[in-house]
Amino acid sequence: MKMKKLVPILALVLGLSAFSGCTNTDQKIAFGEYWKLNALTPNDQFKEALVYDVAFEANATNATDYTLDYKGTYTTNLATVIQNGETTYVYETALAVTATYNFKGVKSEHQDVVLSKVQFRGATGALEPIRSEKYVKSTSPTTGSHVNVTQCFQEFHYTVVNDYAAKTSVVTDCDKDGKALPATAETKNFTFEDSDKYNVIDNEQLFITLHAVPDTVTTGSLLCYSPFANLTQKIDFTFAAAEGAKFPFIDGAEKQINYRPVTITLDQKNPGTSQTAWIATMVNSHNNSNHNVLLRLETPIAYDLGTMVYSLKTASY
Repeated sequence: MKMKKLVPILALVLGLSAFSGCTNTDQKIAFGEYWKLNALTPNDQFKEALVYDVAFEANATNATDYTLDYKGTYTTNLATVIQNGETTYVYETALAVTATYNFKGVKSEHQDVVLSKVQFRGATGALEPIRSEKYVKSTSPTTGSHVNVTQCFQEFHYTVVNDYAAKTSVVTDCDKDGKALPATAETKNFTFEDSDKYNVIDNEQLFITLHAVPDTVTTGSLLCYSPFANLTQKIDFTFAAAEGAKFPFIDGAEKQINYRPVTITLDQKNPGTSQTAWIATMVNSHNNSNHNVLLRLETPIAYDLGTMVYSLKTASY
């Protein structure tokens, strides 16, 4: 089965690495539903839709024999869903970008798509994941010397389904039309040995989870299962001091918003690149007009090719 970490596209837990080390103390976070206008009403119905422009900032000093460009959109939708009498959340994302590989003037253009859907419990349930689904049709850059443009990328087409009640993860290849190929399905079981010390999340809910971190918290760790590494990985995050700038927000209208840049890495032996997200700070818990929204995301691309940048375009509630 062809399974590979997707460095260019929201695959933080699959592709990035960071500091090593561990601790025996309880580092669980008391999350809040700060994406709401009033975070103190956990059972209220809620809907949020965000649209981002996606662009690529090339690294002029990269040593590859080709260039790469990305351009497209990223959308997220968060909504409450009642399941068995419990108020849960469903978070859906859609990334659609044109990836262009240019080898000595010869271009190869691809429509990369990544769709995800994750259901999780509210803050009173510690944002515990219930189930997630992910569909990937994407290219990923290659390294080394190339003879033609088709050698500059690899193509991947698969689905991932994580079931937290069954504690199973199923990865299945797809054909070129997006139809799953059942004979390729590979099922893996997982557990979280340190769940008494750290909060457990699904990879697809990482960025919405950062919305839920209180402003008083500056560092922390989360647990996430990766079916590609077939192990539980610890995600470390560190918030910097608050800054302020103007951003497009509700209906695209510009607004002055304070935010905290947060650096996100994996806790494992080999250090690597990290992602940086800009999370709006809370105005107050009763009238949080900033909704702790993700304002900007910077994702480094493999082989020092550059950085994919997600910039908020509009928000609706």
